Amino acid sequence: MLIPSSHCLGIQRLGVAANNGLDIAVRLLEPIKEQFPILSYADFYQLAGVVAVEITGGPEIPFHILISNTHYFQQQLMYDSMM
Repeated sequence: MLIPSSHCLGIQRLGVAANNGLDIAVRLLEPIKEQFPILSYADFYQLAGVVAVEITGGPEIPFHILISNTHYFQQQLMYDSMM
């Protein structure tokens, strides 16, 4: 069973070649995200992916809100600052 894990790599990662096109998705999703401030960006993007898979005929994927990804985000900021 696939259980997605949510984490958010940050806006600075949108410029990485492997992420080409994600800026479009981020721009389109931002007005929706503003309506749900209780969700972290990581959980919101995970939910958006789950919905996208399901509405395009893919399998139903369980979704679990993590609420806080602060520890991961702090680690990612440290990693990005070393690059």
